[in-house]
Amino acid sequence: MNKTEILQKAITTFGIQNQLDMLTEEIGELLQAINKLKRAGGLILGQNKFKSPDQNASTKYSLAYFNLCSEVADTKIMLAQLELMLCPEAIKISETRKLERLEQNLPKQRYCQHKGAYTTTFLRGVDYCCKCKLPITNEEWKEKMNKLMNFKPT
Repeated sequence: MNKTEILQKAITTFGIQNQLDMLTEEIGELLQAINKLKRAGGLILGQNKFKSPDQNASTKYSLAYFNLCSEVADTKIMLAQLELMLCPEAIKISETRKLERLEQNLPKQRYCQHKGAYTTTFLRGVDYCCKCKLPITNEEWKEKMNKLMNFKPT
């Protein structure tokens, strides 16, 4: 059997209500596993990921890491069953909209000529200089860019 057939057979065998209950249980276990790994010092600050266990990792950390991996797998399987219970087109439309909104909410960077630093544009189109952290309005930006464009070295 392929993956979809296995998932569909599980829904048919155990019933929708039982599988939904199992999904909520797996999500709870996933949350618990995330918290245990965080408490074990698993986050690598500045790298946006968990550190992989190696020969220097404690047994506690290694167990927490692989438990989280197991809970991710369990949750993914249950979510895949939930997707089979719903309209795939509706999920795709929602996912596309949410990804577009996420992309719009991500800060954008551009080079800040007036300070020789990068600016980060957050929501509402306000630029912040990465050196001085002060907001730069669109008018200030245009003015500074115009001065730079008209500047002629001697």
